[in-house]
Amino acid sequence: MAGIAIVNSAFAQEPTSKKGTPILPHKGNWGIGFDVVPIVKYAGNLFYDSNNNNDLSINYPLSITASYLRKDNLAYRFRLSLSNTSEKKDTLVPRLGSTNPNEEVADETKTSENSELIGFGIQRWVGKSRVRGYYGGEGAFIIETSKRSYSYGNALGSTNPVNTRIKSEKDGTIFGFMARAFVGVEVFIAPKIALSAEYGLSPLSIMGKSPHEIVRDSWDGSAVKSETETVTGKSSTIGYFNSDNNNGSISLLFYF
Repeated sequence: MAGIAIVNSAFAQEPTSKKGTPILPHKGNWGIGFDVVPIVKYAGNLFYDSNNNNDLSINYPLSITASYLRKDNLAYRFRLSLSNTSEKKDTLVPRLGSTNPNEEVADETKTSENSELIGFGIQRWVGKSRVRGYYGGEGAFIIETSKRSYSYGNALGSTNPVNTRIKSEKDGTIFGFMARAFVGVEVFIAPKIALSAEYGLSPLSIMGKSPHEIVRDSWDGSAVKSETETVTGKSSTIGYFNSDNNNGSISLLFYF
């Protein structure tokens, strides 16, 4: 009986380092986490210059989480995700009016997208070893904006048969609320330092979109005129059971 008690006690003990330092965080600790996937992919572009590695983009937002342990196995969690991506594309076209049939100029398109997410939720852990699972739920407020601008190698004028063309487009701001459930695994690599992998499911998202704006340049026979068109129609969508993190979410967490 004494031997059984000793074995049970050993299994009940939480892991410690060789110096006896507790590995797991406890009630009253704070945690800070950073999504390392965007950093790894960005480094891949820098060192290997490979098209298979995506730049920092809206598909891989920079995410930061902060959690407060209300109990040893339960925490309030805050999440902030930010992304900004821009793209420039040039298209070569013949120069109008040139005597050289091979002379070309560039039409340029610039695209910019921004996304912000602020979330709050509750997270609960399962297990007391270096590897432990967790699950929880959160609500999040989302804002997304995007715009495009165009410049042309051939100016509008009497020699340019194009009478009207788009100068810029500003999409309506997308805003909304998302409810999200998540599950994940934490692996502690040092006292109160862990790597986590997480997958989420959004059973409900409610999104709205504000009016968007289009600016057009036109040639009236003597000068270039700009006109702004505002599309006033608003739209909203309700989505159900959308999954996220299909590209992977791996975070480095520090507890203190």
